[in-house]
Amino acid sequence: IREIKIFGNVVPLGKHDEKGWQHRGLGSELLNEAENISKQNGKDRMLVISGIGVRNYFRKLGYERVGPYMGKAI
Repeated sequence: IREIKIFGNVVPLGKHDEKGWQHRGLGSELLNEAENISKQNGKDRMLVISGIGVRNYFRKLGYERVGPYMGKAI
């Protein structure tokens, strides 16, 4: 995965904009679907280009540092 981008107004963690799309689980759902598609195509790991500010997000999803990437066995 090249990277995950956020579009729209920034919403702080722990807050929820009723009209917005952040903090509804859409990013983790998309990432899970990418993992499933990769598995179906014979791949055994995911690597994501991730800036320093999103590494904890990926850690919560089971990823860990792999050089400049965040990676996970799938």
